[in-house]
Amino acid sequence: MSGALTGTLNIRPQVSVQEEGEDKGPICPPLPAQYHPATYTTTTPQLHKTITDYSGITEVQPVIPLLLNTAINLARPIPPVQEYPSNPPPIPPPPEKYYASTEICKNSLPPLPPSPTPSTPPPMSAKASSSMTSYSPEDMLTEEEDEVAECILDFPREKLNIVENLGCGYFGDVHICEVDRFPGYDEVFRNTSSDLVIVKSLRPGSSDALRIEFQQEAKRLARLADRNVARLLGASLEDDPMCIVLENGEYGDLNQYLQSHIAETSTVHTAKTLSFGTLVYMATQIASGMKHLEEMDFVHRDLATRNCLVSRGYTVKVSDLGSGRNAYAADYFRVDGRPPLPIRWMAWESMLMGRHTSKSDVWSFAVTLWEILTFAREQPFEELPDHRIVENATYFYQEDDRRIILPLPKNCPKDIYELMRECWHRNDVDRPSFREIHMFLQRKNLSYKHADTNDT
Repeated sequence: MSGALTGTLNIRPQVSVQEEGEDKGPICPPLPAQYHPATYTTTTPQLHKTITDYSGITEVQPVIPLLLNTAINLARPIPPVQEYPSNPPPIPPPPEKYYASTEICKNSLPPLPPSPTPSTPPPMSAKASSSMTSYSPEDMLTEEEDEVAECILDFPREKLNIVENLGCGYFGDVHICEVDRFPGYDEVFRNTSSDLVIVKSLRPGSSDALRIEFQQEAKRLARLADRNVARLLGASLEDDPMCIVLENGEYGDLNQYLQSHIAETSTVHTAKTLSFGTLVYMATQIASGMKHLEEMDFVHRDLATRNCLVSRGYTVKVSDLGSGRNAYAADYFRVDGRPPLPIRWMAWESMLMGRHTSKSDVWSFAVTLWEILTFAREQPFEELPDHRIVENATYFYQEDDRRIILPLPKNCPKDIYELMRECWHRNDVDRPSFREIHMFLQRKNLSYKHADTNDT
């Protein structure tokens, strides 16, 4: 049953960890210069004396002991459509059909180390959690952002009717809502393909600091204007519950969309299909949206197929539906007292040091590209428990040969996988920019012609 999003909306009870409404930083806090890591594996690799591009950081705290009794492993939901093989491989077309001859990748990575044998996860216990924000620039609001804020539509909250509660995010509940018509409706929704919107609400009783942060979030989102980034449609920032209204995709999020399709070359004739060219086209649009964020000095922090929206014509828009959605709870690592972290998508420096930049988003993009080429049939490193993912991040920090990266998707062209590997360089300065990634994917798909509407 739908309900109006009004001042009397029943907001989910607050969770104790979320009440402070603040990001408590990276897993590893700053450490004394003489700190020595404890032994938490059979053999503890020696840290390098000098750390390229991270000279200001001497050591990181080993995080494996922290995980032993404070985290929870959750099973990922089964794909919604099961009328076809669970792992259909995307078969690329002949190179001359879709590809142009070009190279953007700059450096070669060393051969992949062997994959470790999955181990039994340590004892875990469920804990409540807060969440991360969405787009997160590292400085305060500028005068330009304040000017843009004056143009934010004061969205009539009484016109919002709840269709579905997606979960509880950093600020509060995230809903899908339908909108009753109001004066100016056609102007607001003229370039929007979906009749539904995404509404992020600020939980009642939030601190003044969190209220200000929520208002700043709306002002920052108002700056974004790109066809591959979900638009801010308006906000209600005066009365409780405060809310932000975002563009939605008529076909839902990209993860679910991919799971409901198979490769065009499949012999299952009753299933919905996507061509390899369409997959690359979708990835190119994500790169375009992220290029815009990069140019605007925004850092996403949670790029994944679950946070991209699909509309007609295979249009994909980067969004952020929050880390509290029930459908994707298993994609986030939860430690007592800290925001949930999408560690399987995160760059090692973000996971261990709390360092978030456009180059850490580049790392996440490569994982997102891997999801796309595998039709989102499994989590990245699905065979590894969470503590092994964090352990692998420490191997990157230590430049240990035991570090691993995601495997080559079946039938993925070598040059596209090489692009992924470029994005997973240990040193962020060696990773490509989103401008380079976007150009690379455009050139690799020059002959692709997308349909005006999704045929399935």
